[in-house]
Amino acid sequence: MTTWYREGLVTLTSGSDLVAGVGTEWVDNVLPGGIFFTPAGLVEVQRVTSDTSLKLVTPYGGATVAGAEYSIAPTQGYVVALAKQLNGVLGDFGELKDAWQDGTLVGKGVALKGVKNTVGELPPSGNAPGDAWMVDGHMHVWTGSAWLDQGATVSTPELEALRDAAGTSAGLAIGSALAADTTRKDYEDRVYPGVYATPPTNKPHSGAPCADGDRCVVLVGTVPYEHLRVGGGWLIPNIDATNLALPTGPALLGYVQSGAGSVVRNALAKLRENISAKDFGAVGDGVTNDAVALQKAFDYARLVGATVDLSGGRYYAASALTVYTAIDGRGALIESGNAVALQLGADGVSMTAVAIACRNISATSPNVAPYTIYGPNRNGVKLDGCLLINGRVRVETPLNASANSRFSMTNCGLSIDLSAYEAVVNENDGVTIGGVSDVVLANNQIALVGVHRGIKIKGTTAGYNPGAGDSSRVAINGNVIRGVGGGGHKQLIDLFSGTRNIAIGGNSIESTGFGRVIENKTSRGTAGITLSAVINGNTILTDTQVPFVFEGFYGNANPTYNVGECVVKITGNMVISSASETSGSTLSAVKYYHSAHLADNTFHFTGGTANRLYIGQCKQVSVVDNNLKRAQIGFGDQTGSQQGDSFAGARFGRITATGNNLDDFDSGYFAGGVSLRDIDAPTATIIIDGNNINQSTASAAASGAVSARSVICKSLQIDGNASNMVSAAEDRAYLVGITGKVIEKDNSWNVLPYTGTWAPGAIAANASVFTDVAIVGVATNVHAIPKVTHSALPPGVVLGAAVTAANTVRVTAYNITGASVTFNSGTLRVMAEFISTLF
Repeated sequence: MTTWYREGLVTLTSGSDLVAGVGTEWVDNVLPGGIFFTPAGLVEVQRVTSDTSLKLVTPYGGATVAGAEYSIAPTQGYVVALAKQLNGVLGDFGELKDAWQDGTLVGKGVALKGVKNTVGELPPSGNAPGDAWMVDGHMHVWTGSAWLDQGATVSTPELEALRDAAGTSAGLAIGSALAADTTRKDYEDRVYPGVYATPPTNKPHSGAPCADGDRCVVLVGTVPYEHLRVGGGWLIPNIDATNLALPTGPALLGYVQSGAGSVVRNALAKLRENISAKDFGAVGDGVTNDAVALQKAFDYARLVGATVDLSGGRYYAASALTVYTAIDGRGALIESGNAVALQLGADGVSMTAVAIACRNISATSPNVAPYTIYGPNRNGVKLDGCLLINGRVRVETPLNASANSRFSMTNCGLSIDLSAYEAVVNENDGVTIGGVSDVVLANNQIALVGVHRGIKIKGTTAGYNPGAGDSSRVAINGNVIRGVGGGGHKQLIDLFSGTRNIAIGGNSIESTGFGRVIENKTSRGTAGITLSAVINGNTILTDTQVPFVFEGFYGNANPTYNVGECVVKITGNMVISSASETSGSTLSAVKYYHSAHLADNTFHFTGGTANRLYIGQCKQVSVVDNNLKRAQIGFGDQTGSQQGDSFAGARFGRITATGNNLDDFDSGYFAGGVSLRDIDAPTATIIIDGNNINQSTASAAASGAVSARSVICKSLQIDGNASNMVSAAEDRAYLVGITGKVIEKDNSWNVLPYTGTWAPGAIAANASVFTDVAIVGVATNVHAIPKVTHSALPPGVVLGAAVTAANTVRVTAYNITGASVTFNSGTLRVMAEFISTLF
């Protein structure tokens, strides 16, 4: 360079000795020693590292600038001296020069064969990948099929040191050492010679593990690429667009996750972690039949154990699809034209954020309502955030399958209208889960129309014996469920055939047209099996008279059905029903449980008054603090004969009914507000205590506020109850055919009052006078204790009272003063308190 060089623009960074250029050609036009004119003053050029990069002797001290103009002035005398010194150095490199000329010089991952004058002189054949020739200062490398221009010769650390010390004794020493080091081991342990088929793990000479900053040439396909060791992995610093566009192009790109401990991988491996349906040709426009493409994606996911990403598309599948692994829908919709939209082909399938809809399915061909999800003999199924439309869900494990099977459906929407199938198939249930040991239905929104049963959870064992194939742990919590049934429809929620350990809580349920809202008649099992159900905090709006039915079948004479412990707890529920009573109607029934506890519930009927809460043959029963509107509480055998059911081994052990409020009920089969009928339990203790029984209107007469008929027990205690019956004669405990000890006291009907005026007049010494008052209900054969007061009772006079005839109490005044006494007129009050004790 003999003139100042000003081509291109530069970027100068404050405090840095590096200068970056754009549109510059510094390799051929700038030499060390040149003077660089900067905004902060003149700085000497130390060396040129490329056409667009050079290094200054001292760091730039001005403000950072980008895209700035510049000037570099040559030092004329230095050009001649440098040429002479370079010739001397090259002369000292005899061996290096010879290796260059005979083509045995190897370094930087290539075999440098020599120098050619033009590109046309490069040999077209007989080359090995990595062979290189210099042409006009550029290195050309054989890729296996063509010569690739790698640009101007890259510098090595040794050459950079030579340039820095050119023309000095130190430079001569460096050159001599370089020439003498024929093995080049240290250098080649950093810049590996040759071409590798796969990235190496150890250095070529020392055998030490590869280190960051090392370089080598590795074949990618048949093309050699220089690789750089970064972060424990090999990356390709420069990739051309042609190879990047190849199917394996992403393998040329490095990827590293942020965070401590992350490792370097290639982008192809990262991209292949998930599988997109569009990788297999799915269009996802809702019109194109994507069934084949979707199935290919599901099949490949099964092969590699990956998740299928539907990426929010809308897919139409005319035929059934089989899923084996996980689906991440990201809001995608699969519309199926088949009777089965998705069949589960393996255990452990999970689906997230995908909508599945059945459309255009004939109600008569086939004669089965469609399925959105069908999983025969499958377990470990998980649905989260999915939307299922107009198709049933059915998942069942094999007979007596592992006790560790799972099914969960959370945060989903389920909308099914099977009205068109009602006349075709009887067993069209909305959701059927069978034989799964752990079932969770939580926080779903479920709307069901025209289904036979809404949700059916069942075992798959034969009969009713709980076993390994039964649904043993069931949680149905926090759901919003709306069911509309029709003629012959059974249960909205049916816990069927061996289901046990049930928790149903916090649901909002609206049921129309179903015979039952929640039913469990399946806790029949083998001795020693614990069966439990907890129904808590649900809000139920229904038109049925029977929201709950639970039958545990404890004590059956048939040992096949004789279970160890059956426990049911129904608490804190709000039930509102618009149903009217029919003959033998039952509000809710709990029968044949070892223990039954009903507390803090509200049962409100808006129609009819003869509905009842029925408990039959449970060993221990407590009915506490419930509010009932237009309904009774009844204990006993509903058939009307003592222990008339086939489960003759069942016996009441203890019955407690306390703190309940009953309002506006008719009599019906059970003749009182709280009633016991046809009970054969010689060891049972029964307590009816603290209930408030109000009959404001009635179309049928009751026998009493509390009624007990045909009861065999150890003891019956009726204590502290209050009543307000339509007929005053029914303000009582009606007791007929009782075998056992009966204690009746402190009830509102046990205190019969009388108020009147009485003027006894003069009473002789040690004499007495009496008056008879009428108190309806007293009798000489009933244990009653009359109590009497008088507003003008004189000193020395004592009052007494006794029942002398039916409905009659005699009040007597005794003068014990020993002298005549005048007893003036005043108010007489008499209370007859009944305390009944029968043996």
